[in-house]
Amino acid sequence: MQADLVERVESVLSGVGLLLVFVLALFDLSYPRLRDTLDEIVPAADRPVERRRYRTTLRRTLFTNALPPTIVNAVVAYALAPLAQDVVADGQLKVWDFHEVLMTFVLLYVLVLAFAVWSLVLLARLALKLRGTGS
Repeated sequence: MQADLVERVESVLSGVGLLLVFVLALFDLSYPRLRDTLDEIVPAADRPVERRRYRTTLRRTLFTNALPPTIVNAVVAYALAPLAQDVVADGQLKVWDFHEVLMTFVLLYVLVLAFAVWSLVLLARLALKLRGTGS
């Protein structure tokens, strides 16, 4: 059973490397813009032109910088979930005497899952900020 599982994980790891680079690079490219947009101060309600411009910036950032990394991270996490479940359910993971391939896969899956959750949190914060500016 474990040999078959190791073989499956090795084949997935050989093909997922480029995908992980893409996921991390996409997140790294969009993160500074997201942080800057989230840190901006919302213009006062008595300045409708500035507020409209700000809403346009928020909307653009939401669709170009927050949504793509969230979708990609969620898809990758979802695609790797069944194999991660099989690895964890196998019960052969140990803290000190671990199998390198299985533990590497589990750690990579946790990393992808963390990026998916963080992307979702940033997307939600941006959406709430956009909603809070009103129309």
